[in-house]
Amino acid sequence: MKIYKLLFFLFAFIGFHSCAEYVGNGEDNGGGSDDTPNNPEFVARLVQSEAKYVGDTFEFIALLNGVNVTETTTFRVNGTNIEGHTYIPFRADEHSVIATKDDYTASFRFDVLPQEEPGEN
Repeated sequence: MKIYKLLFFLFAFIGFHSCAEYVGNGEDNGGGSDDTPNNPEFVARLVQSEAKYVGDTFEFIALLNGVNVTETTTFRVNGTNIEGHTYIPFRADEHSVIATKDDYTASFRFDVLPQEEPGEN
C-alpha cells in the first residue's frame, strides 16, 4: 500500500511540474500585447480647451499606460523647461513641447493664434 501512495505522489509531482513547464513557467515568449509593462506607452498632449490665442492658458497632460502622470512629468516648450503643466504663450507661432518622465519621452506641437482685436469675427 505504501508503494502506491509513493507512486501516486510521484505521478502527481511530475504532472504538476509538466503543467508549469507548459505555460512557460512565468517566462515571456515575446508574444505579449502592447499594454504589458514590457512595452510601456507614454503619451503627452494638449488638453482640449478654449485656449488658442496669445495670452490664453494652454494645459498639457501626460499618460503612462493610460495612467495620468502629469504631476511628475517635466515639460519643455520650445526648448525651455516650464513650471507645472500649463503654459501662457507670448507670441503667435507653432510651439513644440517635449514631455519627459524617467526614461520616457513624448513630443507634440500646437499652434497659437494672434490675439483677436475687439470687434473681429
